[in-house]
Amino acid sequence: MKLFVSSNKPLASVVLGLMRDVHALIKEMKLGYFVCGAAARDILFLHVYGIETGIATLDVDFGVAVENWEQFEAIKTGLIKTGRFVPAKNVVQRLYYNAGSNGQGYPLDIIPFGKVEDPPNSIAWPPDQNEVMSVIGYDEALRARLRSRSTKI
Repeated sequence: MKLFVSSNKPLASVVLGLMRDVHALIKEMKLGYFVCGAAARDILFLHVYGIETGIATLDVDFGVAVENWEQFEAIKTGLIKTGRFVPAKNVVQRLYYNAGSNGQGYPLDIIPFGKVEDPPNSIAWPPDQNEVMSVIGYDEALRARLRSRSTKI
């Protein structure tokens, strides 16, 4: 099934730019990923089907299958090196896209899963591993993801 973003409900240019940059890097690294969270909901409901959700999302979340924490750090470092992302203070998975002089921009969360899960379906953020996050269903979501047919993303 081919799905297309409606020309009547296009993605915001900041979201599209962020997604292009993340896609390019993760594709170059040959890693699997999918857009998750409220951004995924909004892309399908609002931008593809024209259904208003009534809820605004102010970030984009990417689930990325990684082999180790070094790959997760390499994703962050690679995005920062573009000059279009800056790291968030005290939030290990967050970067800001097109940050202004105040350091704030459009939020991006990179959620690693795969071989960094310990125990399965759970990750513990380095360095102290005190913050734990469930990634239940991420493997299944990766296998079932809708792929863009567009060359623009």
